[in-house]
Amino acid sequence: MKLWNRLTIKHKIWGLVVIPAFAIVLLAGHQVININQQVSQLKRAENMARQLDSLAQLNANSHQLRSDNSNGKSDAIISITGKLNEQLGLEHEFAEIHPLIEQYRETIEAIVDSEDSESRIDNIVWHVEVYQELLLSVEERTLVAMPASVNNHLKALVQLNWLLFWSAEEAWQIQQLSALTKASSFTKDELKVQIRALIQQQELFMGRFVVINAEPDQINLMLTTFSNPAFVESQQFRELVLSEPAVPISPEQMMAGQQALATRLALFQEVAGAISGQLLQEVERHVTAFEQQRLFVVIAITLLVLAVLVAGLRLGQRIIHNLTLVLDYLANEGKADTKLSEQIDGRDELASFAKEVERLNAERNESQQRLLVAKNEAVVAREEAEIASRAKSSFLANMSHEIRTPLNGVIGMSEVLATTQLSAVQKDYLDTIETSSHLLLALINDILDFSKIESGKLCLSLHSTALRETIYDLAAIVAPKIKEKPLTLKLELDDRIPARVSADDHRIRQVLMNLLSNAVKFTHKGDITVSMNYQGEKGGSPLITFSVADSGIGIDEQQQRHIFEPFAQEDASITRQFQGTGLGLAISRQLVELMGGELGLVSTKGQGSRFYFTLALASIEQDYQYHNKQAFADIAVVGREATITEQLSDSLAYMGIDLRYHVESLDKLLATANSTHLIVVYVVSEGADTDSIRDDMTLLANANAAICLVRQLTKAEIDYGKQVTAMLTYPLLGNRLVKALEVCQQYINSGGVKAPNETKTLSSGSVLLVEDNPVNQKVLSLQLASAGFQFDIADDGEQAITLFTKGKNYDVVLMDCMMPVKDGFSTTREIRLYEQNNELPATPIIALTASVLEEDIERCYDAGMNDFVPKPFKRDILFERINHAMSQALRKSKEQPALASKVANIVNRGVNVLLVEDNPINQKVASLLLEKAGYDYQVAANGEEALELYRKSPDFDVILMDLMMPVKDGFAASVEVRQFEQQQGLTATPIIALTASVVDDDIQRCFDSGMNGYVPKPVKGEKLYSEIENLMSSV
Repeated sequence: MKLWNRLTIKHKIWGLVVIPAFAIVLLAGHQVININQQVSQLKRAENMARQLDSLAQLNANSHQLRSDNSNGKSDAIISITGKLNEQLGLEHEFAEIHPLIEQYRETIEAIVDSEDSESRIDNIVWHVEVYQELLLSVEERTLVAMPASVNNHLKALVQLNWLLFWSAEEAWQIQQLSALTKASSFTKDELKVQIRALIQQQELFMGRFVVINAEPDQINLMLTTFSNPAFVESQQFRELVLSEPAVPISPEQMMAGQQALATRLALFQEVAGAISGQLLQEVERHVTAFEQQRLFVVIAITLLVLAVLVAGLRLGQRIIHNLTLVLDYLANEGKADTKLSEQIDGRDELASFAKEVERLNAERNESQQRLLVAKNEAVVAREEAEIASRAKSSFLANMSHEIRTPLNGVIGMSEVLATTQLSAVQKDYLDTIETSSHLLLALINDILDFSKIESGKLCLSLHSTALRETIYDLAAIVAPKIKEKPLTLKLELDDRIPARVSADDHRIRQVLMNLLSNAVKFTHKGDITVSMNYQGEKGGSPLITFSVADSGIGIDEQQQRHIFEPFAQEDASITRQFQGTGLGLAISRQLVELMGGELGLVSTKGQGSRFYFTLALASIEQDYQYHNKQAFADIAVVGREATITEQLSDSLAYMGIDLRYHVESLDKLLATANSTHLIVVYVVSEGADTDSIRDDMTLLANANAAICLVRQLTKAEIDYGKQVTAMLTYPLLGNRLVKALEVCQQYINSGGVKAPNETKTLSSGSVLLVEDNPVNQKVLSLQLASAGFQFDIADDGEQAITLFTKGKNYDVVLMDCMMPVKDGFSTTREIRLYEQNNELPATPIIALTASVLEEDIERCYDAGMNDFVPKPFKRDILFERINHAMSQALRKSKEQPALASKVANIVNRGVNVLLVEDNPINQKVASLLLEKAGYDYQVAANGEEALELYRKSPDFDVILMDLMMPVKDGFAASVEVRQFEQQQGLTATPIIALTASVVDDDIQRCFDSGMNGYVPKPVKGEKLYSEIENLMSSV
């Protein structure tokens, strides 16, 4: 279609003329070919008739040869066979008949050369058989699309040839019978039987001739032939010969009878000749008719094609000429002296088109004027829209800043108040204030995130992702909440899904985490099911459906259409009963759409809900690859919970790990297992007795088996003693299962004896805490502080890398795995790369995991971590892991004491701070935090006051600079501070921005203005202290 549209009108008209003409020629050619085929078939029919005549002559001469013992007829027969050979040779499909003709000649020669009567009779029999095969070969020929009259004549001629053959055979057999005067009666009876069979054959073919093939004139010809007295005499002679008992026949009767038979045979030959003549005439008539028809078709098609070409060319010339006039008229914008309608005469569509063009041209001129006006209006509207968009972005940024500023006071004062002596009721009130403040802060973040999505500034980051581990990680995060209710958690993961795909893992986690959080929030009993199913392929990429289903309160059908709108919940009572920002589903829907899917919902009020979406994700690795392959001992799965044991078996098969035994009880395992080393995956059954389980553990430990205990999520945690080598919580499998097996294998490799833990007293050291969750930060800070550790806090991986690369040597890094901006895995890899590039010793990194029991150890170790601590944190385990890591590091490095001393000196020496803040509440909060840390400080209400103080006394150790202030903002003040230092030759004083903005452009602007770091509002004491110490240590 595109090619057709690219052609000119001239070429299109040529195509419309030539293509039909070509089609007509093709159809005519096809018709001519059909006529030629019919003529060819008629020629073949003519040739077949002549062949039948030749066969009839062969039959007559052959009969005369054997009847009269006349060898002179043999030459005539051989001549006829040569002629027949020539006729048959004209058609290639009769090549196989030529050997029969040669064989027929041989029979003639054999008859002539026969030395006695017996050999002559045998040769005559052979001769008859060959002739019969010749006649059958000619009869079996097929002629296609023959006229009915010609076809009937051919069939009649064939039947007459058979009649001639059988008649000749009858005459020969009667002659043989008459000649056997001294033969036995058995021989004569046998000949009579053959003669009667020949008579039946003649009657059969005569009936077929009359009923099926013959035409009326042919039947009349046959009746005239039958009225000849010779037929009556031959019939009487036949009866006389075949009479029973035999009657003596006189020589005169014999001669008269044979003469009658010869006459009858001659009459049949005349009928055959007559029908053959009719056939040849009919063929000639049809051939003439077809040739005339062919000539008519050729002439008619030639005239028709010429007429089409002439009419098409004339029409094309008119159309092209008139269109050229229209184009010229339009090119001159209708300014020609002569009207277009006057140049194109006639009453056809082209004349009407010319008038319409004139009208449209006039309207176009009017439209151009209106378009100019509309264009100017559109430009103004676009500028107004851009201004509105900028105003919206500015409003959101200012809103965030203005709300965060009082929030800083609320949260900061709450932290200060929490350090004082409070009653239980006051403590409860304080907790309520903190919770409400953080909920408001979360709402602000959701609004900003939603705004980024709407403005199209949110981009996907595709990388290799293990979706199964994503599901297990998310399940581990919500597992504690599920356990509290309690609910049942089900994971349904399709094995057909590729092991690794190209996806934005962070956004998928964000959507699924929101759906899971809602499911846990609105479900009080029953179960929550997370499923991931393979739905085929689209464009070569697997289609994967994610869904989260619950048995919770459900959503009314009327409300489902609004549930994905911002700030929408099922009804007002839901809003009052459950906390939330109301933006989660709206953000999730837009994230799914950004990834190329659509978030769907199926829900029934009171019965639960199912949220789902389907994504096309490119496959990177189809099958699971166990990168740390090692030879496991024989593995046995023991348990009566069929669902759990089957999933364990399927998980092992998916990961390519062999399972040796799968039994219901320990007794069956001990009765069948004959392995020296055994890893037993022991599933704790529902309602199992604790003492019996301990007994089983003791029994397995005595057998030197490594035990991996699998317990259900909703069950209470019970200490089964030190015999348990590793522990899993169902349904959290995947790499957790692999790591548990590795731990069991290490236990076996060590001879079944656990290495004793090193017990060392805790020593003060420097810790980098990388944790985004405020509660976890607070818990860890208190525990580290109580143990005498010095520590810095990073809210995400980016901040951690910034702190780590500033030159401060940390003894241990506590790394959360799942964080915004940059997760713990990526952060660890970058830290290891930094150490390698700078030839630094590896700092111990301990993973902080939200898993109930086991972390994704494979991912942690692959990323470069050294150990892990599960959440919720247990003080003893945390300090044991930190102490062990520090002991290992101290043996490799001698610089730690000096670095620790340096940090201690920085913290303990007096620090003079310039606080630049316009808001009285924030001044008070920051002042209390600085006093609490023992810092000296002065306060400036705006940038201008700060410059005056700094110029008078530039000996401040740190400047805390608010950004949005009257008179002079923080950006301008920082620029002038740097200019003053450069003019006076002073060392640059660290400037830390205090900002309520979370816009990336504002943060970058801080650094562009000469600031060294920033602390987001609401200001947290730990974060503020950490930033001050880090900047001072680098000076």
